[in-house]
Amino acid sequence: MEIVRLMVHASVYVWSNQKKIYYLFALLLLSGLNNMVMAEGSEKFTAFMVENDVFTGDDSGYTSGIGYVWGYAGFSDFDDSNTPAWIRGLSEGLYISTVANKKRSITYHIAQRIVTPENIDVKEFQPNDFPYSGLLTWKATQYAMDNDVTDTISLLLGVVGPLSGAEQSQKLVHSLTGSRDPQGWDNQLDNEPVFKLSVARNWRLLAGGITETTDYDVIGAADAGIGNYSSTVDLGITFRFGSQLLQTYPAISIIPGREINPLFGSASGSYYYFVSLAGRYTANNIVINGNTFRDNAHNITMEHGQSIYSAGVSIAFGDWSVLFGVTESSKAIKESQKHRSSYGSLSLTWKLD
Repeated sequence: MEIVRLMVHASVYVWSNQKKIYYLFALLLLSGLNNMVMAEGSEKFTAFMVENDVFTGDDSGYTSGIGYVWGYAGFSDFDDSNTPAWIRGLSEGLYISTVANKKRSITYHIAQRIVTPENIDVKEFQPNDFPYSGLLTWKATQYAMDNDVTDTISLLLGVVGPLSGAEQSQKLVHSLTGSRDPQGWDNQLDNEPVFKLSVARNWRLLAGGITETTDYDVIGAADAGIGNYSSTVDLGITFRFGSQLLQTYPAISIIPGREINPLFGSASGSYYYFVSLAGRYTANNIVINGNTFRDNAHNITMEHGQSIYSAGVSIAFGDWSVLFGVTESSKAIKESQKHRSSYGSLSLTWKLD
Protein backbone atom coordinates (compact mmCIF):
# COMPACT_ATOMS: atom_id res chain seq x y z
CA MET A 1 0.00 0.00 0.00
CA GLU A 2 2.92 2.33 0.68
CA ILE A 3 4.06 2.02 -2.96
CA VAL A 4 0.56 2.80 -4.21
CA ARG A 5 0.37 5.83 -1.91
CA LEU A 6 3.70 7.12 -3.20
CA MET A 7 2.60 6.64 -6.83
CA VAL A 8 -0.63 8.57 -6.17
CA HIS A 9 1.30 11.46 -4.63
CA ALA A 10 3.73 11.41 -7.55
CA SER A 11 0.84 11.52 -10.05
CA VAL A 12 -0.62 14.58 -8.31
CA TYR A 13 2.80 16.21 -8.32
CA VAL A 14 3.28 15.60 -12.05
CA TRP A 15 -0.16 16.98 -12.87
CA SER A 16 0.35 20.21 -10.95
CA ASN A 17 4.07 20.86 -11.58
CA GLN A 18 4.60 20.59 -15.32
CA LYS A 19 7.48 23.06 -15.58
CA LYS A 20 9.25 21.42 -12.67
CA ILE A 21 9.32 18.11 -14.58
CA TYR A 22 11.33 19.69 -17.38
CA TYR A 23 13.63 21.32 -14.83
CA LEU A 24 14.12 17.89 -13.24
CA PHE A 25 15.16 16.35 -16.55
CA ALA A 26 17.56 19.25 -17.10
CA LEU A 27 19.08 18.67 -13.66
CA LEU A 28 19.46 14.93 -14.38
CA LEU A 29 21.23 15.79 -17.62
CA LEU A 30 23.56 18.29 -15.94
CA SER A 31 24.25 15.90 -13.07
CA GLY A 32 25.40 13.19 -15.45
CA LEU A 33 27.51 15.62 -17.48
CA ASN A 34 29.07 16.93 -14.27
CA ASN A 35 30.13 13.40 -13.37
CA MET A 36 31.76 13.09 -16.78
CA VAL A 37 33.90 16.14 -15.97
CA MET A 38 34.85 14.67 -12.59
CA ALA A 39 35.72 11.20 -13.91
CA GLU A 40 39.37 11.91 -14.70
CA GLY A 41 41.11 9.13 -16.60
CA SER A 42 37.86 7.63 -17.86
CA GLU A 43 36.95 7.21 -21.52
CA LYS A 44 34.03 9.53 -22.26
CA PHE A 45 31.60 9.07 -25.13
CA THR A 46 28.20 10.28 -26.29
CA ALA A 47 25.58 9.30 -28.87
CA PHE A 48 22.42 10.34 -30.65
CA MET A 49 19.76 7.77 -31.54
CA VAL A 50 16.75 7.89 -33.86
CA GLU A 51 14.08 5.20 -34.21
CA ASN A 52 11.27 5.56 -36.74
CA ASP A 53 8.89 3.39 -38.68
CA VAL A 54 9.50 5.61 -41.73
CA PHE A 55 12.57 3.39 -42.32
CA THR A 56 10.25 0.43 -42.87
CA GLY A 57 7.03 2.16 -44.03
CA ASP A 58 5.06 0.81 -41.05
CA ASP A 59 3.10 3.72 -39.53
CA SER A 60 1.33 2.37 -36.43
CA GLY A 61 2.01 1.18 -32.91
CA TYR A 62 5.49 2.26 -31.88
CA THR A 63 6.02 5.14 -34.29
CA SER A 64 9.26 6.90 -33.39
CA GLY A 65 11.83 7.64 -30.74
CA ILE A 66 14.78 9.94 -30.27
CA GLY A 67 17.46 9.75 -27.61
CA TYR A 68 20.67 11.26 -26.34
CA VAL A 69 23.19 9.09 -24.46
CA TRP A 70 26.39 9.91 -22.65
CA GLY A 71 28.69 7.82 -20.50
CA TYR A 72 32.20 6.84 -19.53
CA ALA A 73 34.25 3.70 -18.97
CA GLY A 74 37.68 2.49 -18.01
CA PHE A 75 37.38 2.23 -14.22
CA SER A 76 37.36 -0.78 -11.89
CA ASP A 77 34.92 0.42 -9.19
CA PHE A 78 31.87 2.66 -8.92
CA ASP A 79 32.80 5.58 -6.65
CA ASP A 80 32.18 9.30 -6.05
CA SER A 81 34.24 10.30 -9.09
CA ASN A 82 32.16 8.40 -11.63
CA THR A 83 28.73 7.55 -10.16
CA PRO A 84 26.29 9.60 -8.02
CA ALA A 85 25.76 8.09 -4.57
CA TRP A 86 22.02 7.56 -5.06
CA ILE A 87 22.68 5.49 -8.20
CA ARG A 88 25.45 3.51 -6.50
CA GLY A 89 22.89 2.65 -3.85
CA LEU A 90 20.99 0.56 -6.42
CA SER A 91 23.90 -1.85 -6.83
CA GLU A 92 25.77 -1.49 -3.55
CA GLY A 93 26.58 -4.96 -2.22
CA LEU A 94 25.35 -6.66 -5.41
CA TYR A 95 27.46 -8.72 -7.82
CA ILE A 96 27.68 -5.90 -10.35
CA SER A 97 29.65 -3.82 -7.83
CA THR A 98 31.48 -6.52 -5.87
CA VAL A 99 32.72 -9.11 -8.40
CA ALA A 100 36.48 -8.74 -8.87
CA ASN A 101 38.43 -8.36 -12.12
CA LYS A 102 35.66 -6.57 -13.98
CA LYS A 103 35.77 -3.45 -16.14
CA ARG A 104 33.01 -1.06 -15.17
CA SER A 105 31.11 1.68 -17.01
CA ILE A 106 28.04 3.85 -16.65
CA THR A 107 25.73 5.42 -19.23
CA TYR A 108 22.83 7.88 -19.08
CA HIS A 109 20.01 8.00 -21.59
CA ILE A 110 17.30 10.64 -22.14
CA ALA A 111 14.67 9.60 -24.68
CA GLN A 112 11.27 10.49 -26.08
CA ARG A 113 9.10 7.76 -27.63
CA ILE A 114 5.76 7.95 -29.44
CA VAL A 115 3.01 5.35 -29.89
CA THR A 116 -0.06 5.93 -32.08
CA PRO A 117 -2.99 3.94 -33.48
CA GLU A 118 -2.82 2.70 -37.05
CA ASN A 119 -5.18 5.37 -38.43
CA ILE A 120 -3.84 8.80 -37.46
CA ASP A 121 -6.40 10.59 -39.67
CA VAL A 122 -9.23 9.91 -37.21
CA LYS A 123 -9.84 12.62 -34.60
CA GLU A 124 -12.33 10.58 -32.58
CA PHE A 125 -11.38 8.15 -29.82
CA GLN A 126 -10.37 4.71 -31.21
CA PRO A 127 -11.10 2.13 -28.49
CA ASN A 128 -9.86 -0.90 -30.46
CA ASP A 129 -6.34 0.29 -31.17
CA PHE A 130 -3.28 1.62 -29.33
CA PRO A 131 -3.90 4.86 -27.45
CA TYR A 132 -1.90 7.93 -28.41
CA SER A 133 1.02 7.82 -25.98
CA GLY A 134 4.12 9.90 -25.43
CA LEU A 135 6.94 8.91 -23.09
CA LEU A 136 9.81 11.08 -21.84
CA THR A 137 12.36 9.03 -19.89
CA TRP A 138 15.77 9.18 -18.21
CA LYS A 139 17.77 6.00 -17.61
CA ALA A 140 21.04 5.22 -15.84
CA THR A 141 22.80 1.91 -16.60
CA GLN A 142 25.75 0.41 -14.72
CA TYR A 143 27.96 -2.15 -16.49
CA ALA A 144 30.35 -4.79 -15.16
CA MET A 145 32.13 -6.78 -17.88
CA ASP A 146 34.96 -9.12 -18.79
CA ASN A 147 35.77 -11.07 -21.95
CA ASP A 148 32.89 -13.53 -21.46
CA VAL A 149 30.06 -11.92 -19.48
CA THR A 150 28.52 -8.45 -19.24
CA ASP A 151 26.07 -7.63 -16.45
CA THR A 152 23.97 -4.49 -16.23
CA ILE A 153 21.51 -2.90 -13.84
CA SER A 154 19.45 0.08 -14.94
CA LEU A 155 16.89 2.46 -13.50
CA LEU A 156 14.41 4.26 -15.77
CA LEU A 157 12.39 7.25 -14.58
CA GLY A 158 10.04 9.41 -16.59
CA VAL A 159 6.54 10.49 -17.46
CA VAL A 160 3.79 9.43 -19.86
CA GLY A 161 1.21 11.88 -21.17
CA PRO A 162 1.15 15.47 -22.47
CA LEU A 163 4.20 16.35 -20.35
CA SER A 164 6.30 14.16 -22.64
CA GLY A 165 5.94 16.70 -25.47
CA ALA A 166 5.26 13.86 -27.91
CA GLU A 167 2.28 15.56 -29.57
CA GLN A 168 4.30 18.65 -30.44
CA SER A 169 7.26 16.56 -31.60
CA GLN A 170 5.23 14.36 -33.94
CA LYS A 171 3.28 17.26 -35.43
CA LEU A 172 6.51 19.21 -36.02
CA VAL A 173 8.23 16.30 -37.75
CA HIS A 174 5.18 15.54 -39.88
CA SER A 175 4.89 19.18 -40.94
CA LEU A 176 8.59 19.33 -41.88
CA THR A 177 8.41 16.09 -43.87
CA GLY A 178 5.02 16.78 -45.49
CA SER A 179 3.44 13.78 -43.75
CA ARG A 180 -0.16 13.52 -42.58
CA ASP A 181 -1.00 15.57 -39.49
CA PRO A 182 -1.98 13.21 -36.62
CA GLN A 183 -5.51 14.09 -35.54
CA GLY A 184 -6.15 12.15 -32.34
CA TRP A 185 -3.77 13.54 -29.73
CA ASP A 186 -6.70 14.88 -27.67
CA ASN A 187 -7.23 11.23 -26.71
CA GLN A 188 -3.72 10.53 -25.42
CA LEU A 189 -2.94 8.95 -22.05
CA ASP A 190 -2.99 11.28 -19.03
CA ASN A 191 0.14 12.47 -17.24
CA GLU A 192 1.66 9.83 -14.96
CA PRO A 193 5.17 9.22 -13.60
CA VAL A 194 6.74 5.96 -14.77
CA PHE A 195 9.63 3.82 -13.59
CA LYS A 196 11.34 0.54 -14.43
CA LEU A 197 14.17 -1.32 -12.69
CA SER A 198 15.99 -3.85 -14.89
CA VAL A 199 18.85 -6.34 -14.76
CA ALA A 200 20.44 -7.99 -17.79
CA ARG A 201 23.29 -10.28 -18.79
CA ASN A 202 25.11 -11.01 -22.07
CA TRP A 203 27.10 -14.23 -22.45
CA ARG A 204 29.68 -14.60 -25.24
CA LEU A 205 28.89 -18.26 -25.93
CA LEU A 206 30.99 -18.95 -29.03
CA ALA A 207 33.72 -17.10 -30.91
CA GLY A 208 36.14 -17.95 -33.69
CA GLY A 209 37.75 -16.91 -36.93
CA ILE A 210 36.34 -17.14 -40.45
CA THR A 211 39.29 -15.61 -42.31
CA GLU A 212 42.44 -13.81 -41.20
CA THR A 213 40.49 -10.56 -40.81
CA THR A 214 36.93 -11.74 -40.12
CA ASP A 215 35.58 -13.33 -36.95
CA TYR A 216 32.24 -14.60 -35.72
CA ASP A 217 30.59 -14.86 -32.31
CA VAL A 218 27.33 -15.96 -30.72
CA ILE A 219 25.93 -13.97 -27.78
CA GLY A 220 23.17 -15.09 -25.44
CA ALA A 221 21.12 -12.43 -23.65
CA ALA A 222 18.65 -12.30 -20.77
CA ASP A 223 16.85 -9.21 -19.50
CA ALA A 224 14.20 -8.78 -16.80
CA GLY A 225 12.54 -5.59 -15.60
CA ILE A 226 9.66 -4.47 -13.40
CA GLY A 227 7.75 -1.20 -13.18
CA ASN A 228 4.58 0.60 -14.18
CA TYR A 229 6.35 1.62 -17.43
CA SER A 230 6.45 -2.09 -18.28
CA SER A 231 7.35 -5.43 -16.70
CA THR A 232 9.11 -7.78 -19.11
CA VAL A 233 11.36 -10.82 -19.42
CA ASP A 234 13.47 -11.20 -22.59
CA LEU A 235 15.57 -14.14 -23.77
CA GLY A 236 17.54 -13.88 -27.00
CA ILE A 237 20.54 -14.82 -29.07
CA THR A 238 22.64 -12.75 -31.48
CA PHE A 239 24.84 -13.98 -34.34
CA ARG A 240 27.60 -11.66 -35.59
CA PHE A 241 30.48 -11.65 -38.02
CA GLY A 242 33.02 -8.88 -38.52
CA SER A 243 36.21 -7.62 -36.91
CA GLN A 244 37.28 -6.84 -33.30
CA LEU A 245 34.08 -8.39 -31.98
CA LEU A 246 35.42 -8.74 -28.43
CA GLN A 247 35.44 -4.94 -28.06
CA THR A 248 31.79 -4.52 -29.07
CA TYR A 249 29.82 -7.41 -27.56
CA PRO A 250 28.94 -5.65 -24.23
CA ALA A 251 26.56 -3.26 -26.05
CA ILE A 252 24.58 -5.95 -27.87
CA SER A 253 20.88 -5.67 -27.05
CA ILE A 254 17.71 -7.23 -28.39
CA ILE A 255 16.67 -3.83 -29.75
CA PRO A 256 19.64 -2.51 -31.79
CA GLY A 257 20.96 0.93 -30.89
CA ARG A 258 19.28 1.12 -27.47
CA GLU A 259 22.68 0.85 -25.76
CA ILE A 260 26.06 2.28 -26.77
CA ASN A 261 29.35 0.42 -26.54
CA PRO A 262 30.94 0.97 -23.09
CA LEU A 263 34.27 -0.10 -24.59
CA PHE A 264 33.94 2.46 -27.36
CA GLY A 265 37.27 3.73 -28.65
CA SER A 266 39.01 0.37 -28.39
CA ALA A 267 37.58 -0.92 -31.67
CA SER A 268 38.40 1.81 -34.20
CA GLY A 269 38.28 0.50 -37.74
CA SER A 270 36.00 -2.39 -36.78
CA TYR A 271 32.70 -3.50 -38.29
CA TYR A 272 30.14 -6.22 -37.77
CA TYR A 273 26.85 -7.50 -39.15
CA PHE A 274 24.30 -8.98 -36.75
CA VAL A 275 21.07 -10.95 -36.62
CA SER A 276 19.16 -11.29 -33.34
CA LEU A 277 16.24 -13.54 -32.36
CA ALA A 278 14.37 -13.11 -29.08
CA GLY A 279 11.26 -14.01 -27.16
CA ARG A 280 9.56 -11.57 -24.77
CA TYR A 281 6.96 -12.01 -22.06
CA THR A 282 5.19 -8.80 -21.03
CA ALA A 283 3.19 -8.68 -17.80
CA ASN A 284 2.17 -5.03 -18.11
CA ASN A 285 2.84 -2.12 -20.45
CA ILE A 286 1.43 1.33 -19.80
CA VAL A 287 0.79 2.09 -23.49
CA ILE A 288 -1.48 -1.00 -23.64
CA ASN A 289 -2.92 -1.18 -20.12
CA GLY A 290 -3.44 2.58 -19.90
CA ASN A 291 -2.93 4.86 -16.91
CA THR A 292 -2.38 3.01 -13.63
CA PHE A 293 -4.94 4.91 -11.57
CA ARG A 294 -7.63 5.48 -14.21
CA ASP A 295 -9.99 3.11 -16.00
CA ASN A 296 -8.63 2.11 -19.40
CA ALA A 297 -11.32 2.96 -21.94
CA HIS A 298 -9.48 1.13 -24.71
CA ASN A 299 -10.93 -2.25 -25.56
CA ILE A 300 -7.62 -3.93 -26.40
CA THR A 301 -6.05 -7.15 -25.12
CA MET A 302 -2.33 -7.58 -24.59
CA GLU A 303 -0.45 -10.36 -26.32
CA HIS A 304 1.78 -11.35 -23.42
CA GLY A 305 4.20 -13.32 -25.60
CA GLN A 306 6.07 -11.74 -28.50
CA SER A 307 8.79 -12.76 -30.92
CA ILE A 308 11.35 -10.12 -31.91
CA TYR A 309 13.82 -10.16 -34.80
CA SER A 310 16.47 -7.61 -35.63
CA ALA A 311 19.34 -7.26 -38.09
CA GLY A 312 21.81 -4.58 -39.03
CA VAL A 313 25.37 -3.36 -39.33
CA SER A 314 27.80 -1.34 -37.19
CA ILE A 315 30.93 0.45 -38.45
CA ALA A 316 33.57 2.25 -36.35
CA PHE A 317 36.11 4.68 -37.79
CA GLY A 318 38.44 6.92 -35.79
CA ASP A 319 36.47 8.36 -32.88
CA TRP A 320 33.10 7.67 -34.54
CA SER A 321 30.74 4.72 -34.80
CA VAL A 322 27.50 4.27 -36.77
CA LEU A 323 24.89 1.55 -36.27
CA PHE A 324 21.80 0.92 -38.39
CA GLY A 325 19.31 -1.82 -37.64
CA VAL A 326 15.76 -2.94 -38.38
CA THR A 327 13.55 -4.50 -35.71
CA GLU A 328 10.40 -6.53 -36.37
CA SER A 329 8.10 -7.93 -33.70
CA SER A 330 4.90 -9.93 -33.56
CA LYS A 331 1.78 -7.98 -32.68
CA ALA A 332 1.49 -6.61 -29.15
CA ILE A 333 -2.33 -6.52 -29.02
CA LYS A 334 -4.78 -9.16 -30.20
CA GLU A 335 -6.95 -6.58 -31.99
CA SER A 336 -4.16 -5.47 -34.35
CA GLN A 337 -4.94 -6.07 -38.02
CA LYS A 338 -1.26 -6.64 -38.74
CA HIS A 339 0.58 -9.75 -37.59
CA ARG A 340 3.91 -7.96 -37.32
CA SER A 341 5.22 -4.40 -36.94
CA SER A 342 8.65 -2.98 -37.68
CA TYR A 343 10.84 0.12 -37.46
CA GLY A 344 14.41 1.14 -38.16
CA SER A 345 17.02 2.59 -35.80
CA LEU A 346 20.10 4.71 -36.42
CA SER A 347 22.70 5.69 -33.82
CA LEU A 348 25.83 7.81 -34.08
CA THR A 349 28.43 7.57 -31.33
CA TRP A 350 31.66 9.49 -30.83
CA LYS A 351 34.49 9.51 -28.31
CA LEU A 352 34.97 12.77 -26.45
CA ASP A 353 38.61 12.39 -25.35
